[in-house]
Amino acid sequence: MTSQIESDMNTLELAKLYESQEYYEDAHKIYLALAKNESSEQIQAGLERTQTNQTRQAGVIPEKTLGSGKDKVAALFKEWLMLLSVKQRIQNLKKLKTRHS
Repeated sequence: MTSQIESDMNTLELAKLYESQEYYEDAHKIYLALAKNESSEQIQAGLERTQTNQTRQAGVIPEKTLGSGKDKVAALFKEWLMLLSVKQRIQNLKKLKTRHS
């Protein structure tokens, strides 16, 4: 009974709402459920957008956008520097927290 109710609630409008609120994983699940029953350009486009946005949200650089050679190394180096910076900020916040505790 619960799965029937959940499947009735999986609508294109709900998927778009989740997507607009940046709940890409939830939106993607709904698009997948919709794709099982019907195939439309809107559903396929939604699947592609939510997959891309989930990847961006996770901070992962898609392999196909890296290019090759120097471009790939430059993109990976840029990501590494960003992660290094985030790590340093976290360490600084931990130090501040320890001092003020």
